[in-house]
Amino acid sequence: MTTAIPEHELSDIEGRSVEYFDGELDASERANFEAQLAVEPQLREGLEAWTFIQDVVRGSLEAEAEALPAARFEQAWDQFDATLAREARLQDAVDSKPSLWARISAALSPVRVPLAVGAAAALAFVVYRGTQGAEGGAMGAGAPAVAQGDTPEAAPKAEGPAPAPSEQEAPAPGTQLAVAPPVEHDPEEFPAPTSNEA
Repeated sequence: MTTAIPEHELSDIEGRSVEYFDGELDASERANFEAQLAVEPQLREGLEAWTFIQDVVRGSLEAEAEALPAARFEQAWDQFDATLAREARLQDAVDSKPSLWARISAALSPVRVPLAVGAAAALAFVVYRGTQGAEGGAMGAGAPAVAQGDTPEAAPKAEGPAPAPSEQEAPAPGTQLAVAPPVEHDPEEFPAPTSNEA
């Protein structure tokens, strides 16, 4: 005594069978559906088809899970976490605004070395000029005293006629000059330089 179910009720019954299969029916609806299952063989066949599909999908997923060892899964997960962390760091670096000093340092980085070399050269020049000025001042203070003859032992006076000054050097009036006697060198004593010594 099976009766055919009209088509408009069939889609409703299929929807309820899915809800029954998923456990979404309350107790009274579940009891009504189980009573209908006992009477309708077509409904039982549909529920058996859902159970078969569930078993096939579950078996397929279990086979894939067995094929992927736990260590491989952990390795893949660690790589995924590392990729996410790296992407987050890169995004944070892009999102953060650089400080004023970082921007100034970045702007001066191409000229940093030439500026440092120039500053070192300027410092060396100042130190060199400072030492030259100190040495020149001490020597310069004693030099006029010898030239003017303020100290008796500074420069002995030459006796006899002084040789004529050269045309390039004209001594100031009232200045006494000390003249050294001419020195004659033996040509063997100072040999001529060779071409590679000059």
